[in-house]
Amino acid sequence: MSNYRASNKYTDYLFSDCNQHLYHSVSHKPIFFKKMIQSNETIQFLKHSYPHNYKMQKNILKNFTKNHYNNMNVHVLLEFYHMEGDFDEIALIIKQIKNTSDHTSQTWASLYDLMLQYRLNKTPPQEIINTLLETPTSTHEMKLFALIIHLLSVFRLSLYDSFNKVSKHVLPLLDSITNDYLRNSYKFQLMQIYATAKLYKNNVETSRLLCTQMLDKNLNIYYPTIHSNIYHTLATSYLGTDFDTCMYWLNKASSSLFSLSTAYSYKKMQNIQKTLYFAENFWRKNLNYLPSDPTEAVHRLIVTDQKKEAITLLHQISVQKGYFTPLQEYYYGIASNDYSKILSAKEKFLWQSNLFYLQLFSEETLNRYGVMGKSGKMFS
Repeated sequence: MSNYRASNKYTDYLFSDCNQHLYHSVSHKPIFFKKMIQSNETIQFLKHSYPHNYKMQKNILKNFTKNHYNNMNVHVLLEFYHMEGDFDEIALIIKQIKNTSDHTSQTWASLYDLMLQYRLNKTPPQEIINTLLETPTSTHEMKLFALIIHLLSVFRLSLYDSFNKVSKHVLPLLDSITNDYLRNSYKFQLMQIYATAKLYKNNVETSRLLCTQMLDKNLNIYYPTIHSNIYHTLATSYLGTDFDTCMYWLNKASSSLFSLSTAYSYKKMQNIQKTLYFAENFWRKNLNYLPSDPTEAVHRLIVTDQKKEAITLLHQISVQKGYFTPLQEYYYGIASNDYSKILSAKEKFLWQSNLFYLQLFSEETLNRYGVMGKSGKMFS
């Protein structure tokens, strides 16, 4: 354990009642535990005492949860596990809360259940919104958290203009939260998706500026999964313009997750790998292996002039999934030199309001993939 020294207090109020009874209950334990409950900066204390050691942080918190659950603010505990991507632990706490009669905790449990459904993509976003509208919220933090879930669901519906318009007004409201840990957690979640929405609308420089503003806070130790998403958004913004810069941000995105080893962090690593595969394929780098992701395996076969094999793999994907994503349909059009498929893919990207990926339809990009013989104007 490193020596804990924090120059600036970073409040989280994980313990709702640091009274004498609670203090005496840990009197037989090392001074470390007493310091934890005497301050309102428990998460800061853990993060600086055991940096990049989520397993130890979790073990200590679980010990306190087991013995002092009634002295803890459950929504702060849930948000800690949320930011670490430990959704299994959140599910266990939700199950525990449902056996209590505490209405406030039960509402928090319902909200985090909806957040899990969003993060794991288990429930259609419109259904999440409908459930939220029927969920009564009582506290200020609860109302703001529910609003964030609502906005994330709007984002997933590809309603980027609506999302951006409302988010601009919601972000200042989050400054009213006095809890440092929760305030920045909520803000970073919303700002990261805001930056991604700006990228999808092809406002690339604005997206990058928003990302760097978040990174300037130097709070990555507290929010590893969100910072990984920020780095990933920055990497994506350089996909078609700068391979080395893209790789730099992808490496940062991966390193943010190394200490977590949760199911969600593994899923995020897979998403980062997909972006890596795309960049390698687009820039013709490291082509001596076949990516594990089927879509980018097709891409790899195309750029290595194995288009028949690419079409065969696409047929297998179609049989398995029953449909093509816009990117898969684009690859099918490229592999088969079928302009109708390329135009259909473009329409799907437009329907999703994803203007960033329209760069794939430029004459220069199509020529990179060997699509010749027709004017690039039809794709502009």
